[in-house]
Amino acid sequence: MSEIPIMVMPWHRPDPCKPSKMQTEAAFKATYLDYLTALRLDSPPLSTSLTTIMCTIGPSSNNVDMLVDLMEQGMSIALVPLSLGVRQDHINMITNLRSANITLNQIKNRVFPLGIAVQTKGPG
Repeated sequence: MSEIPIMVMPWHRPDPCKPSKMQTEAAFKATYLDYLTALRLDSPPLSTSLTTIMCTIGPSSNNVDMLVDLMEQGMSIALVPLSLGVRQDHINMITNLRSANITLNQIKNRVFPLGIAVQTKGPG
C-alpha cells in the first residue's frame, strides 16, 4: 500500500494580507516614519508570494517538466491561447498543466494553486 503525501491546503496557511503578529504595532501607525521605526527586524517573512506571474503556454513549453520548472520559478497563472493549434492541442495543454501541478504538489508536499486562463479568438 503506497503512502499518500500529506499536503497543507492554502486556507490553512496564515492570510498574507493580514499583518504579522509581530508587525501589528507598525501596521497602524499614523506616519510612514513612525511605521518604519516600529517595524521589528526579527519577524518571520511571509510564506506566500503576493506577486502573480502569467505565462503563455505554447508548443515549446507544453511538457510537464518545463511546466513544473515554470511553476517553481513563480508562474501562478498559465495562459492557453486558442489561436494556436487545434482543439486536441488545447486539451493536451490543459492536461499537462494539471499533471504538472499535481507533480509539483507532491514534490514540494504542499498545494500550489495554479490558475488556467484561456485566450479566445477575437472577431475576424
